[in-house]
Amino acid sequence: MADKEKDKDPSSIVVLGSDDPYFIHHSDNPTAVLVSPLLSGDNYGTWLRAMTMALRAKNKLGFVDGSIEEPKETTQLRQWERCNDLVSSWILNSTESEIRVSILYAQTAREIWIDLRDRFTQTNAPKIYQLKQSIANTTQEDSSVSTYFTKMKALWDELNSLSTLLPCTCGHGKANAALQQQDRGMEFLQGLHGHYSGLRSQILLMDPFPNTTKIYALVRQEEK
Repeated sequence: MADKEKDKDPSSIVVLGSDDPYFIHHSDNPTAVLVSPLLSGDNYGTWLRAMTMALRAKNKLGFVDGSIEEPKETTQLRQWERCNDLVSSWILNSTESEIRVSILYAQTAREIWIDLRDRFTQTNAPKIYQLKQSIANTTQEDSSVSTYFTKMKALWDELNSLSTLLPCTCGHGKANAALQQQDRGMEFLQGLHGHYSGLRSQILLMDPFPNTTKIYALVRQEEK
């Protein structure tokens, strides 16, 4: 009896804080679907963005990005296995059935993550072409400025999610970001209704050229 009491010594129990990646909240259900729509293949860019945010919010991104590896110490192995299975289940639940069966027997969540990345990033070029074509063809027509801008921003954001370029804070990186903002602004102006032609001409003459948010605000003000 005394030996059993010793086994239950509170000092030997490790309590994990909520900021510990091995911590599992009672609401972390392995049957949960973290993102929608499910991964079908063509939507890999947006799915990856949504899934990355969901896993980061749950402090489990390390199990797929390689920063949390399978521990060699047996004391943490069971905790790692639980978290690995939990993250694997979340990824499985967030894919279409045709994809799910092909990744079901992977040993780790990282294996699944890499498999999906290698399989679907190869299709980025056609998707990028399609998005750029959609951006060029999208016009305001009879919709409000807000609705038109929202459509354009959704296309821009999806295009950005497919970019393979690493973020850069150097001079070249900032210059590229400024050029991208200018491109976005001009794309937005090109699709505006004809009765904004006067304002469009004024904006094109501005120096420095305003970013898309400022352009949107100016057009919205004109609309009112």
